[in-house]
Amino acid sequence: IELHPSCKHDYLSQIKKPMDFGTIAANYSSGEYKSALLMISDIQLVFKNCIEFNEQSSRAFADQARELEKIFARDLKKEGLSTFGDSNVTDAQKKDFSRMIYNITTVDLGQIVSVLDNRCPQCLTHNSNEVELDIDLIDPETFRQVESIAKEKQ
Repeated sequence: IELHPSCKHDYLSQIKKPMDFGTIAANYSSGEYKSALLMISDIQLVFKNCIEFNEQSSRAFADQARELEKIFARDLKKEGLSTFGDSNVTDAQKKDFSRMIYNITTVDLGQIVSVLDNRCPQCLTHNSNEVELDIDLIDPETFRQVESIAKEKQ
């Protein structure tokens, strides 16, 4: 979906990983999503981006995104699914994982990034010589896999 010209520059400078429902629909139609969790992650990214971009200037939009996010999470739970902020992966586990990846070799870290790139690319932002990880966007199954790798490499 094309951004309105008046906000395009600000949006792209503020939001590191843009995502919209048009892109999600196209990815779904083309079979891009290998699991429901990957699509759920992109949907949550739309809410996260909307809240982040509109928090200061358009509080009503940010509040509406929060409300839609709650409804989405509630409906997922009704279907037996969960959002990534749920108890599937606790904040303590995320914190432990963050500490672990700082204590492994770059080769081992490269292995983790490779897994994330293949299974959960929306959680990574590639810059010139760096890769930024948004741990909150890792689906629980992938998190368990990379957590296991990190524990092995300690």
